[in-house]
Amino acid sequence: MVYDDGGTTTEQNSTYGSARFLNAAAGDYHIRKNSDAQNRALATALSDDFDGDSRPQDSVADIGADEYTPGREPFGVPVLMYLLN
Repeated sequence: MVYDDGGTTTEQNSTYGSARFLNAAAGDYHIRKNSDAQNRALATALSDDFDGDSRPQDSVADIGADEYTPGREPFGVPVLMYLLN
């Protein structure tokens, strides 16, 4: 969160990294297993993601509209993406 109180800009609870979407160019914004968004959300009242998957899948929800769900990634792609990143 970044906010400005009229002269001072303050940043809190920031997370930096890559969301590592499955295929953003094709509009597939599901996150990969190695996404930096995984397990980093602040407390939320949301109980499911945009697909209807329950959240959190682990002890902490993921940042964004998608909650990582095991088994969604195509075979072999995570290894290739890991090597490219």
